Amino acid sequence: MSTSSEHRFLATQSSGEVSALLELPGAAKVLYVFAHGAGAGMRHAFMQAVADGLAHRDVATFRYNFPYKERGRGGPNPQPVLLKTVRSAVAEAARLMTKRPIPEGPVPEHQEDRFLLRDNLIPVWGIDSNSLVRPEDAGTIVVTGSHGGILGGRPETAIRVDALAAVYHDAGVGKDQAGISRLYGGIHISADDFDGRRIGSQCGLEAWEKANQYFEGTARA
Repeated sequence: MSTSSEHRFLATQSSGEVSALLELPGAAKVLYVFAHGAGAGMRHAFMQAVADGLAHRDVATFRYNFPYKERGRGGPNPQPVLLKTVRSAVAEAARLMTKRPIPEGPVPEHQEDRFLLRDNLIPVWGIDSNSLVRPEDAGTIVVTGSHGGILGGRPETAIRVDALAAVYHDAGVGKDQAGISRLYGGIHISADDFDGRRIGSQCGLEAWEKANQYFEGTARA
């Protein structure tokens, strides 16, 4: 169940107060603060549809008017006023959320999961962590949130099955350089893999061309 409430807060000292709407689902754990565009205010049908859609997903929303829209004017305020209004809106939303009662009952357990991202000739699995890799995943492509580091020089600590390919999330170096240990074996992270190959190929061609110039005696001193 979701509750809606109207609020007012001080946008800037020079512009005064503006209106705001807080949409608060009972199970909300996240608050999304968002503003209207240049043409429509916070009560526009699109803004309401976004708030309703997020409420169904247990996401609270706090939307508000900029001072020019609050006063019924056509053009936006100067940028400094707009930026200060955004900061004031975020501060007001945070203040309202801190007044919420603490939920009762046990804390929900964290559940990891796995999703079939693509089911073509070679399945592609999206998996929270490598702990969820199964023996039947051998020969598939695994996209995981784990860093995939090799601990103690044991490859099985990175992935337990012989997957066709594995994409990892390298968030940091980690203990014993576990997060970057695969780089020493020539396995690049996906973020720079192909760019790195192209750069390396170009460097190799230029180095070969330069070496040939020395062999042929045409290199400049």
